[in-house]
Amino acid sequence: MNVILTILLCCLMSASAEAKPHILQCLHDIAERHFEAGSNLVIYYSMGVHVNLHAPSKYVKSLRQVESNLLQMDIHTWDLVLADFYLSEKWTFLHVQSHDEHNSKYALGRKHGSYILIAAHGQIEEAMEDIRQQIINLKVRRDWNPRGNFLILLLQTDTLSEDAQKKLAAAIFTEFWKYWVANVVVLTSCPETRRPDADSEKDILPVLDAYTWFPYRTPASCGEITEAILYDRWVLDKEGNGHFLYNVSLYPHKIPKHFHGCPLRVSAFEYPPVMMRMKTDKDGTISYEEGIEVKLLHEMVKRTNMSILYRPPPPDNGYWGEDLGNGSWTGLPGEIIRGYSDVALDNFWYKCHLINEMECLVPHFEDSARWFVPCAKPYPRWTSITRVFKAYLWLGFLAAYIIVALFMWIVVKVHYKIRSSDTHNDAYTNIIKCFLNFWAVILVESASDDPPRVLSIRSVFLMWVLYCWAVNTVYQTFLTTYLVDTGLQSQISSEEELLRSGIEYGVHKAVLFHIPHLASKHYPRRITCVTFEECQARAAIKGDLAFVFSTLNMAYVIAEKYMDGNGKPLICKFDEVISNQIISTPVQKGLPMMGEFNDVIQYVIEAGLLEEWLKNIKYKATLTSAKDFSLPPGEYTKLTLEHLQSPFYFLFLGYLFSVVALIGEMVLRWKAKPHYK
Repeated sequence: MNVILTILLCCLMSASAEAKPHILQCLHDIAERHFEAGSNLVIYYSMGVHVNLHAPSKYVKSLRQVESNLLQMDIHTWDLVLADFYLSEKWTFLHVQSHDEHNSKYALGRKHGSYILIAAHGQIEEAMEDIRQQIINLKVRRDWNPRGNFLILLLQTDTLSEDAQKKLAAAIFTEFWKYWVANVVVLTSCPETRRPDADSEKDILPVLDAYTWFPYRTPASCGEITEAILYDRWVLDKEGNGHFLYNVSLYPHKIPKHFHGCPLRVSAFEYPPVMMRMKTDKDGTISYEEGIEVKLLHEMVKRTNMSILYRPPPPDNGYWGEDLGNGSWTGLPGEIIRGYSDVALDNFWYKCHLINEMECLVPHFEDSARWFVPCAKPYPRWTSITRVFKAYLWLGFLAAYIIVALFMWIVVKVHYKIRSSDTHNDAYTNIIKCFLNFWAVILVESASDDPPRVLSIRSVFLMWVLYCWAVNTVYQTFLTTYLVDTGLQSQISSEEELLRSGIEYGVHKAVLFHIPHLASKHYPRRITCVTFEECQARAAIKGDLAFVFSTLNMAYVIAEKYMDGNGKPLICKFDEVISNQIISTPVQKGLPMMGEFNDVIQYVIEAGLLEEWLKNIKYKATLTSAKDFSLPPGEYTKLTLEHLQSPFYFLFLGYLFSVVALIGEMVLRWKAKPHYK
């Protein structure tokens, strides 16, 4: 099939060797000089293209002559134009017609390099609507390139005056500038009033006018379109050969390096450590005084000599935006797509590959999403006196006390039964007194010093004394440590432990867009964080919520807001990373100063300034929160009533039991006495 198509195109070219239209020469010349070889070339036109170009026959001897002395670009001529581009094999050729409903679904896999758009309407309104519709159809494609070279061919404009053609060209430039397209050339037929004024000495005849514009021609223009400029003209000599009169580049560099204070519209909201200390003046002007991306933005506008115009934060907690499902977004991406702002900041996780209507600057930082959970709470101080030993050790100690005391009582009782002549010591024959004596040994108090003079009995007593001495030594050694630092309860340290813990976990909508698996059934207790501050506060204060969020942001927020009086964090993170994310700056697609901004970002990264800025900001946050710390000065800690809660609690508990025992004894004694009426 390709062979047949090639043979057919060659036949068309051979048949027209003596009738090659001058418009074909003009398009071929522009393509050869200005369209990069190997790039994608898009030709877009409406069906039924037809043009009439008037010219005296003496200047077009080698061109095809038809009735009424007209040059017509009909379907046959248009086929020759397409054949010429196809056979050159210099560009990847994409031929688009306005009726093609599937053209937006087709993509070449890389950006388009050049465009040729043809409008077949002679009236300004109709031509503008035709061009506008073509732009809309092209810009929805993923390979749309607003930085490409655009050639607009207006076929039926020979009846328009020069002023009308300039107005039409200016209107076209205005329409293209809505999408930041600057490299546009409009080709129109020369007005009929110019034909009698041909230069007879040079034997040239103007045929096509090439209009262009310069968005920053004057320092105060800031991209405003003032007028179209007649930049060059396609002329014919008497042999019918065409060329450009001035032979200048039709696509000169139009974007300056300095923009003379032109405003850069920026969408942002307060989000540490990248955008901090937002202030609003009386006139409504918004400014940010601190932050990594604030400093980076200042470097970019300093390089390009622009002024910053901050927009108010997105309404309804839009933040990083939500995909509404119909190609539109809320939040920062929505403001970029709708053209409200030129640049968006605030730790923007890269998603320009998912949103066709905007593009991103080179990444300038790396972030990660992690689980953040409440840090383990300290044990209550009243438990300090009991936490020196584990529960099973206390039970073992109690069991040893009961067993040894009973054993001692039984042995003594048996001894006195065998040797009834010995003096009885009721300190060990009375079971209650025996238990009290062994309890006194535990408390390092004096006990009865006259146990039976039997080696085995006194050996048991000595072993109990040594055992209690060892236990007391260990207990008193660690008691002070537990009084000062009660220790921490169990810390959730993995996702498995989190899922078993039973607490809820919050995920912000912006995070869920990048990590969709968090919405699966594997996380049944997931809730949506309306604001990230809400989830942070709940996790730190109530301690009943875990959440997934940015490591970069939380490192600063924890250091500044969520530290306890001892300088320990209230929110902890898992070591495992859920997802690594690169941070970039979204801009409108085709933003002219994007190249300069990328250069600044590259220089800042190579200089290590971003890490240095972040380090300084974290250090200031630590100093700010340190003023509320209650850490003791020096190496030692003074014990206060707060530290001795546990001993006093047990003291009062002992007093309570003593009073109850006293009252009980008195009641029993009173009941034991006879009462006479």
